[in-house]
Amino acid sequence: PLKADFPMGTPRFAGRFVQADPTGAIAVRSTSFCLTFFLLFSSAFAAPKPLEQHPTKEGADFFEKQIRPILVRNCYECHSGDPKKAKGNFVLDTREGLRKGGKSGAVIEPGHPDHSLLIEAVRYESLEMPPKEKLPDEVIEKLVRWVEMGAPDPRRGKAAKARGKIDFVEARKFWAFQRPMAVPPPQPHDAGWPKSDIDRFIRARQEKEHLRPVADADRVTLIRRLTFDLTGLPPTVEEVNAFVEDQSPDALPRVVDRLLASPRFGERWGRHWLDVVRYGESTGKETLGGIETTSSTQQGTHLCEPEKLERARQ
Repeated sequence: PLKADFPMGTPRFAGRFVQADPTGAIAVRSTSFCLTFFLLFSSAFAAPKPLEQHPTKEGADFFEKQIRPILVRNCYECHSGDPKKAKGNFVLDTREGLRKGGKSGAVIEPGHPDHSLLIEAVRYESLEMPPKEKLPDEVIEKLVRWVEMGAPDPRRGKAAKARGKIDFVEARKFWAFQRPMAVPPPQPHDAGWPKSDIDRFIRARQEKEHLRPVADADRVTLIRRLTFDLTGLPPTVEEVNAFVEDQSPDALPRVVDRLLASPRFGERWGRHWLDVVRYGESTGKETLGGIETTSSTQQGTHLCEPEKLERARQ
């Protein structure tokens, strides 16, 4: 081996050491061969690539969209929850469980699908998983590609505890599953305030809570409240004046119909409907109720059109 303490005056160059030999000739001793041999030898015994601690966005997306659904549909029934109770003491509903493996040891060698027990099992080459039916070839290919990528897994923490069996008899007692029943309206002591059965329910509850109703709103206040509630915008001066001057009995219903037919109504309340249909940031072309969208902004704009809002609601 070469030593680092060369005699004074010994020329040294990057990657090479030059010494004068006894005959006066210059002998060049190169370390290139030794370094190359060391690298080749050590790479042959390199440790396998570990599971990614922080997967890339591409890897995380591939797991969430392609791999997690496969595991949920085909593996969670037997390999989730408490490892002590899971088959083979192996769970894959957490990142740590998948890394650790079970009684048979580690099931994934990242970057090497042909050496991974998980791939052997789904190919029915050793174990046969899932035992009921072999996965389709295209599903197996997704798992192979995932292992080739290093088995990226963005999951953190422990899996949620599995709930016990549902008591359907008890569940059917929940109020939302009860058939509507006709209930006679109460008769409040203040019989002069209610104008409808709904008012009678409200007034009866107010009396129970020892509350008194406020005075009726004037027409200017009433149209402002209606317009703000339904469109999020104030009424125009012309709209206020027209309602104040209109003393016909159907003046209020006509204002309500006009506001409900306004595109502003859809723009205000469409955001609540978007919550119901689980609207989120779009990463590409998607379809919602037959409406093709290309971005989050376009999606919100399209759904605010009244006819498309109705389609999305249905």
